Amino acid sequence: MADSGPDTLHWYVAYVKSCQEKKTAEALGRLGLEYFLPIQKVRRKWSDRFKDVDQILIRGMIFIHCKNADRHRILEQVLPLYAFMTDRATGKTGSASVAIIPDAEMNRFMFMVGHAGGSVRISTERFSPGDKVRITEGPLSGLDCEVIKVDGQKTAIVRLGALGSALVNLSLDTIHKV
Repeated sequence: MADSGPDTLHWYVAYVKSCQEKKTAEALGRLGLEYFLPIQKVRRKWSDRFKDVDQILIRGMIFIHCKNADRHRILEQVLPLYAFMTDRATGKTGSASVAIIPDAEMNRFMFMVGHAGGSVRISTERFSPGDKVRITEGPLSGLDCEVIKVDGQKTAIVRLGALGSALVNLSLDTIHKV
């Protein structure tokens, strides 16, 4: 694991009160903090038309890039935040430590959300490691990920550690083993 000193920046997952994700993002921005709120445009059908709307990908959560020493201050200053995700796997018996998303995984996730041609789905299911692949065509070209089988289709997976996995459906001819 990377250095966990008080002055080291890490990506943390913070829990946000219901329907307060965008307001929380604005508050973090006013404090000068780097954050990531995964949002995608989706097409919704209204009674008389279709409309493109912003959809929050992971309700009740926001990613914050900050120092470990600043987490408690952030919770006090940004009221819709109420806790940081813990990772029981890294804690001692009966305890849990705060979950840290490695920079490389966070960068791949942000890239996927920003460049996926279709919608990205989030799964909290823990997947077993699969084939390592590189996407060779389309807007996600060059992205390295893992492959699993979902509903009989090949799906590219980007691991997010304690959070789970991001999934996007890809055609079999656009991925190749690394």
